[in-house]
Amino acid sequence: MRLQTIITYWFLGGKHPRVPPLRFIKAYNFPNKKTIGVKISQMRKTIKHVIRAAELANFDVLDGIGSVDKATRLYEAVKKYFIFLSTHQRRFTDLTWKTIFLILQKNKFKLVGEEEGIDF
Repeated sequence: MRLQTIITYWFLGGKHPRVPPLRFIKAYNFPNKKTIGVKISQMRKTIKHVIRAAELANFDVLDGIGSVDKATRLYEAVKKYFIFLSTHQRRFTDLTWKTIFLILQKNKFKLVGEEEGIDF
């Protein structure tokens, strides 16, 4: 699942297949609670940093993301903060949310182009 997809599914869910917004999903709803709990926690951290990037880009997230159009505009506003340098050839659009999470974790959750000295 790419970053744009996780943003849309986190705030809006999906119609086909029918998926509720992922922000309302709890680990105890699944048989493998521990594994799903870790994934939901990682998704939550990734979205937290998407919202932080939106604030850096002066995008108002507090209104809520009520449509796919607004979720797409959010992605367009924040994607520049998630284009990481790589030692091998890969496209930014091919990075999954999990890869972005792992790169953020490795970089101590510092976004691309973020000023030095900001501690989160």
